[in-house]
Amino acid sequence: MPPFAGLTVERDTVLSHTGKACMHFHSEIGPSIPAAPLKARVGVCQVVLNRSLGGKRLKLSAWVKTDSLKGVAYLKLYGEGQYGMVQGIASEQFSENTPWTLTQQTLDVPPDTYSVWAWCLYDAPVPGDVYFDDARLEVLGPTPPPPAIPRPPASKSKGKS
Repeated sequence: MPPFAGLTVERDTVLSHTGKACMHFHSEIGPSIPAAPLKARVGVCQVVLNRSLGGKRLKLSAWVKTDSLKGVAYLKLYGEGQYGMVQGIASEQFSENTPWTLTQQTLDVPPDTYSVWAWCLYDAPVPGDVYFDDARLEVLGPTPPPPAIPRPPASKSKGKS
């Protein structure tokens, strides 16, 4: 969590989607709390170090709720491997007032992947509240092979005899 004034992160046992608790993020900006010079990603993350995830299709899902949020909340998956990092396009983005909504992101990770980062996050500090609950990372199966690239038809040359 970046050290921004007015930013709090806490376990919330009142507004959870299901179960006992959810994660609650709150930011304030006002006369006594100046705006930060930059925005950064703030959230909860699980890093999974497991080489057997390489070459798999993964899905991250979570429930998100926003209240008066002046920024965006979303999910994001990253995979790190011997030859670099891959990331998926962020999930659907949520702002302003959103009731509990299920969102998800899938990512095909290369065979050399050794760590996966599953994030529930938002861009902060901005005024408002974000709640995440019931996050889940699943292996959907092997990464499908890439589509075949069509080849142009072979030209038939007419030879003279």
